[in-house]
Amino acid sequence: MFGLKPVALGVAFAGTAATMTLTAASAQAFSIGDTLNVGGVATFGNDLNPPTDEIDFENPGTVLGSSDGAFGGYIGTNAIVKDLLLTQDAGITYFGAVENGNPFVTLTGNTAAAGDDIFFDVDEPLTILRQVVQNPLTGSGGIAYSFPQFTGVFRNASGSALGTGFVTVNQFNSDGSYSMSIEVIPTDTGNPTAVPEPLTILGAGTAVAFGGAFKRKLGKKDKKGSTKA
Repeated sequence: MFGLKPVALGVAFAGTAATMTLTAASAQAFSIGDTLNVGGVATFGNDLNPPTDEIDFENPGTVLGSSDGAFGGYIGTNAIVKDLLLTQDAGITYFGAVENGNPFVTLTGNTAAAGDDIFFDVDEPLTILRQVVQNPLTGSGGIAYSFPQFTGVFRNASGSALGTGFVTVNQFNSDGSYSMSIEVIPTDTGNPTAVPEPLTILGAGTAVAFGGAFKRKLGKKDKKGSTKA
């Protein structure tokens, strides 16, 4: 996996509060359209055709200022995002699972009271596509992931369901910075009928040349077998 330095997501972090106290309304059922936006840094491997891989989210992430509705009270607070363990099914198709099980995302509100926590449990297994992409101008390329569909359920600390969520990965940059949105959708509709176009996720391997260069080991391996950029 690439070793990447944390980077701020531009104005998304500007003006957010360091801590936030939640009200009782935070634990009530969410409304359709309420959206949680999370940003942070993540890494993944650069091998061509690995049987397994891992998307490693550095924690904590941050609830971004573009969050609204029931999530507005969490802006500027921590979002804990668990790693995704990937296992190859066939070809470029991988099945993903949350490391050590759900929840995938935890909102603590930066408070000590565990009863205020909100969780998002993702529906497993996730189907994720892993591809090699090429820059048509330079001929260089790297590894890309795309997420065709990504759904789950919000719940509170007592286990009560608060709403169904649909996840969109908005960006995943070559420096490791990412942002994703989880929008509350009607529970009885299942997956939305209009599925967003899969997002291409570029790792730090974007400078890796195609052809024979892929046969070489890139950089030095750390103790986890990851490649440092």
